[in-house]
Amino acid sequence: MNSFLNLSSAVLHKTYQDKKSTSALGDMVGLSHNSVRNRYQNPKLWRISEITQLATHYQLPTRSCIQMQEAVVNLVGYLQQLPGPQRRQVERLCQIKIVNIVKRLNDDWSLDDIERIQRGLRQWTNS
Repeated sequence: MNSFLNLSSAVLHKTYQDKKSTSALGDMVGLSHNSVRNRYQNPKLWRISEITQLATHYQLPTRSCIQMQEAVVNLVGYLQQLPGPQRRQVERLCQIKIVNIVKRLNDDWSLDDIERIQRGLRQWTNS
């Protein structure tokens, strides 16, 4: 997760340095002008696929994006096998129900989702 979050920071830094218009950036990643503007205001709204497209555009490695998608799938399998009390503790720390993670497996995760899961898992492993 750390490598993906580091890549996303680098990609967003490049994006802000590049100062493309929101419509040009939107065309690049398939978003409307308003969606790009919202992501500039709240960078945690960027999604894994959008980070991947931007990394490709800026010729940055995309391996961590692919690994992030795979990690979420593997994580779901692991979390589903946890005993009830541990699973509820992870859900509380991550602020997301495992049932919802399963439902969203095929969705595109936002940076905010990834950070919440990472923060929760870190707290869980340290407890």
